[in-house]
Amino acid sequence: MDYNYYVYTPERSESDFLRNSLLKMAAERTTPKDVFEADFSNVTTEQMQYLSICGEVTVEYNVSIGYYRWEEYKEYNNGTKRYETKRKKVTDWHPDSGSYTSTSLTAYVECGNSSDEKAGELVAAAVRTCNPDNIAFYDEDDKDDIIGFKEIEQADVANANDILHSRGREQCRSHLPGDTYKDFNGKSHISVSERAVHIAPLHTLTYTYKDVQYTSKALSFGKYKEISKMPDASAEYAKELNRKTMIFGLVALALAVISSIISLTTPISAIIWIGFIASVVSVALFVTMRIIFGKNLNKRNKDIKIKAVTKLLEKLGLSNITEEEMKSLS
Repeated sequence: MDYNYYVYTPERSESDFLRNSLLKMAAERTTPKDVFEADFSNVTTEQMQYLSICGEVTVEYNVSIGYYRWEEYKEYNNGTKRYETKRKKVTDWHPDSGSYTSTSLTAYVECGNSSDEKAGELVAAAVRTCNPDNIAFYDEDDKDDIIGFKEIEQADVANANDILHSRGREQCRSHLPGDTYKDFNGKSHISVSERAVHIAPLHTLTYTYKDVQYTSKALSFGKYKEISKMPDASAEYAKELNRKTMIFGLVALALAVISSIISLTTPISAIIWIGFIASVVSVALFVTMRIIFGKNLNKRNKDIKIKAVTKLLEKLGLSNITEEEMKSLS
């Protein structure tokens, strides 16, 4: 089967991508509050090549199908000195075999990097949501006219086929009869309806934060979807929260100790209630203060990042944060 070839025109500029990436960085709860002090490089744009294979997967399978049922049994109760009737769930297993044909499935892979599932997900989302007017179509006879086109490697085809086989078998398993299954064995083959090559511009932002390099990537067409590796300050935030709430933890511990001392000089009935109430109060106080301080800490860090990204956008000559964007950031 011949390939179809699709070349995508950018729907977003490098400036649009940079702005979107910076706002996402500000919105991410775990990014450090000083993340915008990083050393940012210029955005680069590269023509990427992706392969897609579309088709139905037919699976011939053998499996054991399980059906649940409730079974009564007798159990001796030492307390009542009697046998009691109880119920337990058991599984009846039955061998089964058959053939299943999936719905139409499409696997996307990045040529030369087809083992990266995130790259495939990125182009899949963009292709589904792009403006059809921004696609140039080429057939097999015209492929030499495509700037940057490279011949498809068999390894990329094999990886795309593996994805289809896996999804077809997964869909088959989800449609099996019964309540559960085990020992599933299936052989599958693909009825291909289209093989296509997608040539698309990819934006990349590279920056260095505390001597570590990070990247953000997004295709310049379709609904904005970004693959990012960002600095993670969740451990530092947790330590700060622990420091701020340590006093309440000590208070909770002190209340528990005091309640234990008091209980030694009070009647038995009062011991139970004093210990219980003190424990509840101690835990409630500690949990409540952690929630309050956690929210305040998140808001403070978010406000710092919003202020920093606003200054950076202005410095870079990019449009300011809109009211709608501010709501999503806050």
